[in-house]
Amino acid sequence: MKKLKKILFIVAILFLTGIILISIPESKRTLKTKHFTFLFSSSIDTAKIIQLSNALESNYLKIGKNLNTIPAEMIETNIYAQRWRYITATKNWGGSGNIEGISKLHFVEQA
Repeated sequence: MKKLKKILFIVAILFLTGIILISIPESKRTLKTKHFTFLFSSSIDTAKIIQLSNALESNYLKIGKNLNTIPAEMIETNIYAQRWRYITATKNWGGSGNIEGISKLHFVEQA
C-alpha cells in the first residue's frame, strides 16, 4: 500500500510539473523581410530562419504564380520549437504546418 501511495505521489508531481512547464510563455524572436514577418522560438537557430527567409523571399512571386493567386503583401510566419505550442496555437493535432487565412502560416521546426 505504501508503494502505491509513493507511485501515485510521483505521478501527481510529474503531472503538475508538466502542466507548469507547458504554461510558461515561450520566448520569441522576430525577423522581418520585405514580404514576411517570422515569429519564432528563441531556442531556434536564427541562421535557419534567415536561410528560410531567403528561400521564401526569392520565390515569393513564383509561389503565387504557381498557385494562381496574388500572395498577401505581408505574411506572418510562426515557427514553433515544440509541437505542443504549435497544437495550442492552431488546434491542429495531426499536422506540422497550418495555413490561417491568406497571410498567416504556422510550422513546427522539426516536422
